[in-house]
Amino acid sequence: MTPGQLAKEISGGAPKTSRKINTLYRKGLITKEFGTPDDQRRVSLAVTDKGREVLALVGQAYED
Repeated sequence: MTPGQLAKEISGGAPKTSRKINTLYRKGLITKEFGTPDDQRRVSLAVTDKGREVLALVGQAYED
């Protein structure tokens, strides 16, 4: 997923989404992969194992 796709999913503007992405990145919950063969400026985001653990805990707490 790219930052732009994420912004559309959460209905947030680019600056707000960028701040959230940077917070998640600093906490080790997501990774950023810079550049693709087609566009070196493109950034791809992925959830880390630690991020998946946090998601599972949040999901469980929500269900409870």
